[in-house]
Amino acid sequence: MSEKLGLIAGRGELPLILAERARAAGREVVAVDLSGEARPELEGMAVEMRRLRAGQLGEIIRFLRKSGVREAVVAGKVDKMTVFRPDELDQTALELLSTLKAKRDIDLLKGIASLFEREGIRLIDQRRYLGDLIPERGVLAGEPDERVIEDARFGIELARGIADLGVGQTVVVKGGVPLAVEAAEGTDEAIR
Repeated sequence: MSEKLGLIAGRGELPLILAERARAAGREVVAVDLSGEARPELEGMAVEMRRLRAGQLGEIIRFLRKSGVREAVVAGKVDKMTVFRPDELDQTALELLSTLKAKRDIDLLKGIASLFEREGIRLIDQRRYLGDLIPERGVLAGEPDERVIEDARFGIELARGIADLGVGQTVVVKGGVPLAVEAAEGTDEAIR
């Protein structure tokens, strides 16, 4: 029997691609469909699958452990607002949130990773299966002119600032003017 990989799946194609590649690498996929966000095709790629809310951390951990999962990965879009619905947080999630000094994305993710690790499940980097989907450093679509370079520099400065505040990590800049700044609505909405 092959080693099982837990896949905590949000919206989009990424969970499907990851599941396909994990299976090709000889792993059995045990999937958690977060709040019904995952694509229906994922069920046919997993040896087991459960639909759970993002705030059901204790139940997610119990399901993965019962299924024999020792490594897991998170892939796909997860709406931040579904994570912080007070009426959908189980005791494990409430306890985790109470221990966090700050509730920025990075703090929450580190807290979840630490919790899973204590429970015997190591969260692994998506790049193990999806590394080739990340572009190499450099120019992708022709040399930018100086105006575009200045917008990029300004945008990086803004993005770092909002990321440090835990607001988001995406900005849209044109002609030195910030046109959109990501907040709770998420990256996709910020760039529409």
